[in-house]
Amino acid sequence: MAAPSYASEPQVQYLHQILEQIERCELLVPDFQRPPRWTDDQRRKLLESVSQGYPIGAVMAWRTTVEIPHRSEIGPHTLDSRPSAGTRQYLLDGFQRMSTLYAALRAGEPGTTEPDENGNRWALGYHLIEEEWVFLNEVDDGERSVVVPGHLLLDSVALLRFQRGMEHPKLDLLLRRSDALVRSIREYKLPIIPMVTDEVDEAIRTFGLLNTEGTRMSDLDLVVAITWKEDYNLRGQLDEAKEALGRIGWEDLDEKYVLAVLREAFDFDVYDRDAKALGERLRSQPHLLADSISGLVGAGEFLADRCGVVSLDLLPYTYQAVILADVVRRFPRRSPAVDDALVQWFWWTTAWTTFAGISGYRMKGMLTYLRGLAGGATQPWPWRVQNTKPAALPATADPRGALVRAVTLELFEIQRRDDGVQRRLEAQAARALTRGIPDLPAVLARDLGNAFLVESDQEEAFLAALDARHRGEATGHPLHTNAALRSQHLIGDAAWDILGSGDGSGFVRERHRTIAEHHHHFLENLGLPPGVT
Repeated sequence: MAAPSYASEPQVQYLHQILEQIERCELLVPDFQRPPRWTDDQRRKLLESVSQGYPIGAVMAWRTTVEIPHRSEIGPHTLDSRPSAGTRQYLLDGFQRMSTLYAALRAGEPGTTEPDENGNRWALGYHLIEEEWVFLNEVDDGERSVVVPGHLLLDSVALLRFQRGMEHPKLDLLLRRSDALVRSIREYKLPIIPMVTDEVDEAIRTFGLLNTEGTRMSDLDLVVAITWKEDYNLRGQLDEAKEALGRIGWEDLDEKYVLAVLREAFDFDVYDRDAKALGERLRSQPHLLADSISGLVGAGEFLADRCGVVSLDLLPYTYQAVILADVVRRFPRRSPAVDDALVQWFWWTTAWTTFAGISGYRMKGMLTYLRGLAGGATQPWPWRVQNTKPAALPATADPRGALVRAVTLELFEIQRRDDGVQRRLEAQAARALTRGIPDLPAVLARDLGNAFLVESDQEEAFLAALDARHRGEATGHPLHTNAALRSQHLIGDAAWDILGSGDGSGFVRERHRTIAEHHHHFLENLGLPPGVT
């Protein structure tokens, strides 16, 4: 394989020339490039650096006679022309920067100034009074005459038309500022480092090693680059995977967990950061991506059906799904006894917070145990039980906490997975827990004992009934007349009596104790902790 040739000196070009090359498809963006990921602040600061003449780093271009698939759009802007035959240039490093600059300065008038479907904002302008870059969708009507849209700065005729329409007491000053801004952008230069080779793999490896400006390249970006071939684009495969996960409401699953499932499939450590090894294995066995996604979908369906996890955000630990995905993929047909054991495993790892700070070694042990279990092996529980009691429930009903999510799932089970409650959980997960008694001290107001799971259209009446009881008033609401309904919300007789006496704080403390007792009984009924007689 011929070694790539690097120019001894970077070739310095004007920024506007590079942007013109992008527009004319003389500088292409290869398909294996990661998508735009910059924040609004990063985009704004980049424009500030350019307008003030500060360096923003070099750009690397791959020059080759090889034709590979490339992007036909940057942000909301379509690149209409086709590349010419012969030598082509592909942008290897600098896409985050060039996409921002192209969309802001060269792409022409934006069709919309609102964020795109991925939440990216592209249309920027320069506020001549504040002397700063702003997003055009933030500009008030009264300020539009003093905010120069970025796409006008390299278009002399359009800029002159804008300047003629400006109205301001200090018009001469603003005109001087706009002229100075145009000069700084037109005169801005940056170096291009060319890499000349017809070896696609060499170009991809080089891309994978680059990490110069802006957002750090993720493990997934590296794997996408390493696995890229003309007939295989992992990024496209992942887009299809998201559609499959979307069928169970898991389309927002972080891609790093998809990578973790892939690592399991190849028997790598789930925390292994060797993107090259993973990429090479996946390149030789690309079907394992679809298989792994099927495993994740199966894990999601199992968790919803058997554990009540009807929303991804209800999952106490995402790595529980990662482990289950591997088992479900390898053993799609399991006995009822195995599925019961998987449910027991889910609640054990939740209630004993086993995944909190878990090591790769311990994760491997879990995986080995569950694979053996699903395969029909009789084996002891793999960890010595340090404490027969589960972790203590937290005081605060913070929906981000694993144990708060566990209590939410238990409340859902007590209510026999009511359809209305399920719809609320699907939409809000543990955020669906609502505060019951108002006007309590802050600590008690946020206490788990003051958190209730109620169907959305019944919430107002439910809270009104609680408040009436707190004030010593009787109502016709079933909460006042039906002890079974109160039991579904873990409101015991003692707590109800305390609330009726007007002691809201005492009610919350007593109900917290009831929730903790139910939690322990729930686990005992599942045979937890295992291996303890």
